[in-house]
Amino acid sequence: MVDPISCAVFLLAAFTLAGAAHTAWLTTAASKGFAQPLDAGLTFRGRRLLGANKTVKGFVVMVPAAAVSFVVLAAATPASAGLWSLSLGGYAALGALTKRRFTTTPLVVELRSPAVKARPAMSFAS
Repeated sequence: MVDPISCAVFLLAAFTLAGAAHTAWLTTAASKGFAQPLDAGLTFRGRRLLGANKTVKGFVVMVPAAAVSFVVLAAATPASAGLWSLSLGGYAALGALTKRRFTTTPLVVELRSPAVKARPAMSFAS
């Protein structure tokens, strides 16, 4: 049976490891040469297709690092832990294909009334 808490901890640990590898890569001089945007500057309805922060340097390390961290953690986790019943290749694919996307806009502040009203502008997009 799949345990949602075990799965959540697994995801958190896997992406933490991948993020650590990504951060280490970004501090190297070699990563500077991969700063080209993944969308090559293409826009749709006036907005960048993938956003300004999606570059080749992130793709080069984050996708393989996520796949490797998923495989390493899956191999180190006992079968009784309640994770998904996938092969190690399945965990590699899950790590490589899993993504999170947030669309954010600046905080909107209305100054028309004496009390300042602020509304958060973060939204989740699929």
